[in-house]
This record gives sequence, structure tokens and C-alpha cells, in this order.
Amino acid sequence: MVALPFIAVILLICLIYSKYHSWRDAVLAASVIWGVFIVLTTEILSIFSWINFTSLSLIWLVLNAILLFACLRYKAFCNISLNQIFNKYRKLNILNQLLIISTIIIVLTIGLITAITPPNNWDTMSYVMPRIMHWIQNHSVNHYPTHYTPQLYNGPGAEFILMHLQILSGGDYFNNLIQWLSLIACLIGSSLIAKQLGANLRGQIFTVVLCATIPVGILHGSNSKNTWVVSLWLICLVYYSLLMIKTRPSWRLVLGASSSLGLAVLTKGTSYIYALPFLIWLFVVSAQQLRLKVFPYLIGGFITTLVINSGHYIRNHLVFGSPLSTYPYKWSNDIYTIPVFISNVIRNISLHLIPPFLYNEIREFSDRLIIGIHKFLQVDPLDTRTTLMEPGNQFSTQLPPLLEETAGNHFHFWFVILAIILIIANRKYRQNHFLVIYLSTTVASFLLFCLMIKWQIFHSRLHLPFFVLFCPLIGIIFSNLLKPRVSQYLILLVLLMAIPYLGLNDRRPLIGSGNIFTNDRVSLYFAARIPLKEDYLGVASLLHQQRCEKIGIIQRPDSWEYPLWVVINKEAKKVVEVRDVNVENPSNVAQNSEYKNFDPCAIVRMGLQPLPQLTVNNQTYINSKWQFTYAFDPTQVFFKEQK
Repeated sequence: MVALPFIAVILLICLIYSKYHSWRDAVLAASVIWGVFIVLTTEILSIFSWINFTSLSLIWLVLNAILLFACLRYKAFCNISLNQIFNKYRKLNILNQLLIISTIIIVLTIGLITAITPPNNWDTMSYVMPRIMHWIQNHSVNHYPTHYTPQLYNGPGAEFILMHLQILSGGDYFNNLIQWLSLIACLIGSSLIAKQLGANLRGQIFTVVLCATIPVGILHGSNSKNTWVVSLWLICLVYYSLLMIKTRPSWRLVLGASSSLGLAVLTKGTSYIYALPFLIWLFVVSAQQLRLKVFPYLIGGFITTLVINSGHYIRNHLVFGSPLSTYPYKWSNDIYTIPVFISNVIRNISLHLIPPFLYNEIREFSDRLIIGIHKFLQVDPLDTRTTLMEPGNQFSTQLPPLLEETAGNHFHFWFVILAIILIIANRKYRQNHFLVIYLSTTVASFLLFCLMIKWQIFHSRLHLPFFVLFCPLIGIIFSNLLKPRVSQYLILLVLLMAIPYLGLNDRRPLIGSGNIFTNDRVSLYFAARIPLKEDYLGVASLLHQQRCEKIGIIQRPDSWEYPLWVVINKEAKKVVEVRDVNVENPSNVAQNSEYKNFDPCAIVRMGLQPLPQLTVNNQTYINSKWQFTYAFDPTQVFFKEQK
């Protein structure tokens, strides 16, 4: 049954291609329609608590039947001739052929990692996969009591897709696939944007290569996060916006853009920031074209975006009192001044500034320079009003270069700077208002991000949409403004520098000790926290010995909840009921009868100071004799007191 969603998107591509005769446009349009279908069906099924294997199988079977009938009715089949593709490939010069083959190798290598490894990203362990497990258990995406509120308030767009795959496949074997497929769709979308900006075939190929070699993108292309997913929706939004700016709005394009915007903001909150400059540009141009006639399109687009997000907004409002709540965290800056803005720009840039292979002295000099600038600005680089970092830490940008949370896009950053300088310096491109406004709008999205969001050392992953949207500009510069030999050397350098990120991913390495081929699947879950594995396996074994099938959890926020679900269900060989207990934050108001009447036979306490006993629902639970070994993140098991 897990194949049904993928069959549906293929049929959609064929149906759309038969009408518009552009397979790249068809991929983007089909992706948006597919995403909206998943959101709307999930929300409707959730109202009736019908999220289960039977319901999802039925709706995908019905959709596939409708699409197949439409394809037969309109003879809409993607008759792609391999000979035609090969002939077009043969007409390319050797460099372009090499670039295409290299990109395919990069994508397939990431796909191999995707297929072999389970979800093991930190955020995936703490909130992405746990929320999916609770939704499946509750047959609904309604909020539920939890000690870690990001499981609730974070945009659920990508997780809705993962939940469908999880239910239809009966496991998490396909959950890394969505990021990988989104990466591929982004490569296609970025080439279309490059085309709209005036890039020739060479420039479009350069754009795809640059997009495929973004270091953070390579590392995230094989995980279960939402970085590539949100980048895809933003790519779609920008592409449809550019089409409307160059022609004029139509309902097809307005619905495409507003649906893309709705999916983007439902997936990640940073989309509000990245999308705003492009929306302003689109509105100004459309208002000039249509005058008052722009308002029906504006209202229709607003309603479309609102409908896609309405379920999540309502759930957040009911629990936290605000549709955009991030309780108890505050991600936006507390102060807004020019020095603080300059500080945030410098610190965000610093994550990509110095390539990791340069001498430590150079990187240390960079840190000292940044600290010196902050002293001149009279701004503390670790001020908690503008920074998400433990107070007292020393500012440093010397971070693990192959870790998906901290890797920087060093070469791509300097290409961004080069593109800005050359476009400004070149009279022809400086007078190309469309290109200059796109450049300004893309830069404005990054500056707005720096203005609004508190800085943290993990921001490089949040910058991925910016780099993806900038690749078309770099591709144009490489293909048109630089000397051919210079651009060839630079693009080959980019390919060369992608190799370490492909093979030495800190969480999912292809080579070296602990690579994905030598480790078993359970071990790969704990790649980022190896010492935690034995404790979790010990907990699962103990609960199985006691035949405990109702488990309460009490956890420190950001604890690794998902691996506990995995090992417990694997040991029990059946689905065990797991619910948060003793929740003291506002999500406690989301208790329904299942939570109020929940009577766990054991309590697992994670990441908190050890206790001899605790009380849940007026029942005393005593610490078991089992002892954890990972003192940094202790795990305790409590059983009911015997009377």
C-alpha cells in the first residue's frame, strides 16, 4: 500500500504533462496538488479519528482510480523516449555531460543512504517522529499532553506526509524518502527559476549542480527533517510568482502560488520570513497590472493559504491561546536596533564564512575579528535577547563541518558574494530590472531572517532555502559573466568539495568506522548518541519481562523519545501504548478520555535527575532495581507500588 501515494504523484505528472507539455512544470504542479491532498485528507480524517491503515488505503485507492480514469480518458501518459533523451544528451558538450552525470551520481548516492538508514536526526528523535507515533496511536492529529511542546506547535506539513507513509508501510523504512524526493524536485524547480531569469541551457545545468552540492543540502537529503520539503514549497511559490510577474495573474497561477505558500508555512515557520519579500514584489507588480481587479486574486490566495493551515492554527489556539505560539520558547529577537541587526547578519554569515579545511589560525582570527566587531558595536554576541545559546558559553564558529546541524555552505556563500558583486558591476545585468529585483528580494529574505530570528549555531540548516533560491543567480554568473575556463574550474571544485559530505556524513557515513553498511538498524538510530542505546534496550527488555503494555513517560524537553518507541515495540513484538504523564505545561488541557483514564503499569523517566519514587494519578511508582549507564542523560523505570 505504501506505493499508492507515489503512483498518485506519477499519474498527476502524466495528467498535467499532457496539457502543458513541460515535464518540469508538471513535477512542480503535481507536487503541490499532492501536498494539498495529503493535508486536506489528513485534517478531515482527523476530525472523525479515522487516521488508520484502512482509511488511508481507501482514500489513496480512490484517488489513484480517479487519476487513472482521467489518464485513460484524455490519453495522458508520459511517453518518454529513452532514445530522445540519449540523443539530447549526446548533443551536449563534454563538460555539460560530465555535470549531468555527476549530479545523478550525487543524487543516487544520497538516495542509497536514504534507503539504508533509519531516521536518526536529533530533532527527528525528539519531536518529528514522536508526534507521528502519537498521532497514529490517537488516530488523530489533535494536540495531546506532552512534555516537549515543539511536538505540537511546530508546523506539521512534512510530518503529515511521513505519517501516511508510516501507516501504509507499517514502519519508518520510507521516512527519509520525502527529503530525498524533495531535493530532486528542488533541482528541477531551481532550473525553472533560472530559465525565468534568462539562463541558457548551460546556466540551468550549472544551477542544478550548484543546488545539488549545497553541503547542508547533501547532509539533510537523507534525513527525516523538513529542510528540503520547505525549500520545495518555497521554490514552487517563487516560480509561480515569477510567472505572474512576467505575464499577469491567472487563477491557475494564483492557486499554485497560494497553495505553495500554504504548504510552506504549514511545514516551517521560517517560510513566513523567506516568502514575504517575494509576496510584496508580486503584489506590487500585480497591483500595477490589474489595479482593483487584483483583489479577487488576493482574497482567493489568502483563503487558500488559510484553509491549508486552519487546522493547525485552531489546534494551537485551543491549547496555547495563539495560532502561532511557540510556547515556552521565543525564537524571535527581543530587541531591534541597528547594532543588533548588524550583529545578527555577521553571526549568520559567520556560519558559512571560513571553509573547515583552512588553518585553525585563520578560523580563530575570524572568531576574534567577529568578537572585535561586536565590542565596537557594544553588542554581546551571546546576549540571550538575540541568541539561543546557554549563557556563559564562548562565541565560536569552529563547528563540526560534517554534522548536519552545524555544517556550513562555505563555497556557496562566497559564490553568493561573487554573484552580487558581478551583477552590480556589470552594466548589462545591472539594467536587467527583473534580475536585479530577484537578487534584491532574495537578499532581503535573508536580511529579514537575520532581523527577526534569534541567532544560534544551528542556523545553517535554516539557511538552505536562501541558498537554493540563490543558485539560479550563481548559475547565470557562472555561465555568462565568468570566463569559460574559470567557471569550469569553479564548478568542478564544487563537485570535488561535495565528496566529503556524501561519504562522511557524521550521522550516516558511507565509509569509515560505524558506516551504514556495518551497523545494524537499531544501532543506526543511536548514531548521534551511542551510549544511550544500551540503556534503551535495557528498558525495553525490562518492560517486556514485566509484560507491561501501557507505559507512561516523563521526560526532559528535547529527550530522545522516538527510539524508545522503536525498541519497546520491537521487544514486545506488538504496538505498546505510550503516553506522557504528569504534564504541567498548557498542553495538559488537551487531555481526552484516553489520557484521563490512562493507567500505566510502568513509568519511564528520561533525562531528569534520578528519583526514588514518583506519583502519577494518585498512584505511587517505585524506582526499579534496573540501573542506567548513561549518566549524562539518565533513564529510569518505575513500577507500581505493591500494596
